[in-house]
Amino acid sequence: MAVKYYIEDIVPFLLEKDQKIGRKSKDIFFTNIVASKHINEYSLDWINPSNPKKQKLFNCSKAKIIICDKSIKVTKDVMEKKCIVRANDPKHTFANIVNNIFVEEKKCGVHETA
Repeated sequence: MAVKYYIEDIVPFLLEKDQKIGRKSKDIFFTNIVASKHINEYSLDWINPSNPKKQKLFNCSKAKIIICDKSIKVTKDVMEKKCIVRANDPKHTFANIVNNIFVEEKKCGVHETA
């Protein structure tokens, strides 16, 4: 079974001016990161602020936790179903979360069995 990550798990990795809005509950979590065309309800998603279709991508995202810039219009309906992280630099925030949660740090040095 995949590990579930909740909004509380990623708060330490948010950047200084990032803000979270929307719902916080036991059914809002992510377990994976995938390419944008494969986003599902268990994915962490981010919306590129330079994409001219960013609002449409946001509205159509199946993810329950989405990182986007502050120009995205978030409706009351969306806030009841999802948790949104509004960031000045969504890509940087996403990368920071991914690097801290999914990337395993390699140890340098002589292996303990040597």
